[in-house]
Amino acid sequence: MTSLAERCDTFICLCDAEPPGASSGGGGGAAEDAAAVGAAAAAAAAAAAEKQLSKKKKKKKKDLKKLSKREKVKSEHRAALNLLLAASRRPLLEALVEHQCQEVRKRLPGSDFSAVRLVRLVGLIKRVPAAELTPETRAQYDAIIATIFEAFEDYRFWPTDDGSDLMIFWSENHLILYQSTQLLLEQWRAEAGGSAAEERPSSPCKCRVLFFLRQRKRLGFFEFNSHGYIMFTLSALLNLVDFAADDEIATLARDGVSQILGNVLSFALPSGVFFSVTGRGYLKHRCSGKGYDVNNVINLLTGAGPRARQVTSAAAFLATSKYARAVPPEVLAQWRAPSRSFRIGLSVNAMVKALRDDPALGGRVGEMVPFLWSMGAYFHPNVVRHTVDLLNYTARTKSKCKNLWKVRWRPGRPSHQQNLA
Repeated sequence: MTSLAERCDTFICLCDAEPPGASSGGGGGAAEDAAAVGAAAAAAAAAAAEKQLSKKKKKKKKDLKKLSKREKVKSEHRAALNLLLAASRRPLLEALVEHQCQEVRKRLPGSDFSAVRLVRLVGLIKRVPAAELTPETRAQYDAIIATIFEAFEDYRFWPTDDGSDLMIFWSENHLILYQSTQLLLEQWRAEAGGSAAEERPSSPCKCRVLFFLRQRKRLGFFEFNSHGYIMFTLSALLNLVDFAADDEIATLARDGVSQILGNVLSFALPSGVFFSVTGRGYLKHRCSGKGYDVNNVINLLTGAGPRARQVTSAAAFLATSKYARAVPPEVLAQWRAPSRSFRIGLSVNAMVKALRDDPALGGRVGEMVPFLWSMGAYFHPNVVRHTVDLLNYTARTKSKCKNLWKVRWRPGRPSHQQNLA
């Protein structure tokens, strides 16, 4: 049986199986993917605009929708391809970098998924010795780092940051994706020095990250064993393990990674299939326990299940992480002899008290509410009250931060949408 390190190396070699027509330097394949997705989406939107569609047109619309979904899946499988190329010291797909940077620049919903990949790409590039690269590849890497930093210039990392958009801040994985990204970007800017770094005000992201990591180490993750969402949290923590300069943050992040992977392995079957009670899941995950990113992660750790044939995101993070070269034995032991009991979370009132007692966060409404949202208890009376306080706070004090969402009044009231404050 192959070792974990050998399986990681084999996974990294998936970048050699890049589809024909994809250019390793210019990224023609990524550009074609993006064009195909855009064309399919445009055709579907045009068909939907027609009020009276014939059966033939309806069938065409349905076919285009299927095509768009297939292309989206194909694009998702390639989203982390640059990470494997960087780990192999090879030229990157520039069009793929640009596509992800555009999502960040436009502050699209879910752009933090692209953000965490871009940050990992910067970290992987930074740890490659210049002597191991050709001059052309080094020049490309430097240009890509500059492009990525530029894309984050006007990005939002917290609900009360300036801006009006549809970015998503309401759950556990989003919270740590944003804050780990901001922490590493600020760290690298400070290391680079210069007037720009001195003029940029420091943010509370380090305090937020420390609170998050300490709480999760003590209480577990609220999106525990989620097929998708806990993999995003895993990706954010692996970035901190590999690149955070603060020793406490790196150590706590490593503990968090061990906690997540140990829980996943506790419910992984000998065949590599994954079924589990979960803090957040969908019907498709209850109907099938294979074919997901988590299954590739299980395969890397244990060798169970089919070997990955396509690049998936969390597996790419793990395969390129120093954590994978030194996984604690007690984590791997969970697959053969899983724990019999798990403790997840605490009461909302206890979380409110912990936030108020934290000396760095100080119980400020702008700091408290996103952590309460990350518990998933959106309609708990205490969370609702603090959420309304946050909306009123942003309306009074944050002129450049629009109210966070629109609400529809309850039945019996006018159905038009109206801002809360």
